[in-house]
Amino acid sequence: MEKKQKSNNSKYLKNKRNKKEKDKEQVVKNIKEFIENKENLTENVSKSNKENNNNRKSNNNINNKDKDSQSNNDLNKLIESKDKKEFKESEIIKEKNKPLNNNENNNKSSKDIQRNLIISSKNVNSKQNIQEKHESNFIKKENKENLIKNSNEMSSLETQENNKNNDNDNIPAKEIKYLLESNKKFVKVTSEKNPKYFKEISSPQNPKYLILSCSDSRIQINNILSTNPGEIFIHRNIGNLVNSSDLNIQSVICYAIENLNIKHVIVLGHTDCGAIKACLSGKCHELIDHWLYPIKEVVEKDKTLLKETLAEKGEENLYTKLCELNIKQQVLNLCKNPIVQKAWNRGNDLYIYGLLYDMKTGYLKDLNVFDNDLNKMKNYFNFEFTGNNTTNINQINTK
Repeated sequence: MEKKQKSNNSKYLKNKRNKKEKDKEQVVKNIKEFIENKENLTENVSKSNKENNNNRKSNNNINNKDKDSQSNNDLNKLIESKDKKEFKESEIIKEKNKPLNNNENNNKSSKDIQRNLIISSKNVNSKQNIQEKHESNFIKKENKENLIKNSNEMSSLETQENNKNNDNDNIPAKEIKYLLESNKKFVKVTSEKNPKYFKEISSPQNPKYLILSCSDSRIQINNILSTNPGEIFIHRNIGNLVNSSDLNIQSVICYAIENLNIKHVIVLGHTDCGAIKACLSGKCHELIDHWLYPIKEVVEKDKTLLKETLAEKGEENLYTKLCELNIKQQVLNLCKNPIVQKAWNRGNDLYIYGLLYDMKTGYLKDLNVFDNDLNKMKNYFNFEFTGNNTTNINQINTK
């Protein structure tokens, strides 16, 4: 009986030992698998870190690179320090759990292995958490930097708009400054050519000609006639009109003839005239139409001639023909002026001309308005009255 019990006990112990050995082998396998998984995880983490670092390096400036490298170093230090602590803890545990006997050693070793597995898994999780925190902090930094950039861009745009508004506000000052600077250049150049120029023109004026011209900015009277300041007395209006209701031109005519004793009066028109085109456009120009009414009367009076010109020579020649007809009509209006008639009645030598300036060639054309028959216009208002205050019909017919 004792032998049987001994044999049974020995079998039981063998089986127990075999189980322990199998458990040990299984634990060793688990440790190896865990180590391999850990290595794979570390490799993946390092690869992802490298990729993230490369992307960050390409997107960020030098300052951000320095910050990222410092943060990565700090992270690695933290991980290393934790690994060291964990390694020390595992060493201490191993020293404490040295086997007193085989059975206890086997039990403790299996527990230690399980504990190490749990600790290592926690370490991996902690590394991942640290990495995730680092990435979230980096994303927050990027968002802050983007917000700062956007705010800077908005502020720069606002400053640009303010500068533009300031420039627009300063346009009048710039324009007048340009004119003042141009005046300085004119004075300098003119004084170098003729040091006495400004002293000469400061003496009283004594012009020979009165020119009634259009207001067109392209017509520079002294330039096209090569005359000096003081030679020509000039009046300008839209369409070079001599209107009996215009006190401005009537005052100019009176001052030129009565005070300046001018003997030559010229009505000067030009081709490509905006007033002429406006009268033929068929459009409403509101207030300006009141001023241009005398030209429209010319169109109505010479409608047949203008139609023939348009049919035979085209639109451009139509405008030129109306320019000529308008000049002739204004010369007639000037001859009918009471101031001009009074001067002729006194026997003053007063001559009236109609000239057309060609914008394309620069030449002037004398229209010969009266064809050497100015004497008829001199007596235009010289009526004789009978005793019963009736007009002499024969006198009117001769005119």
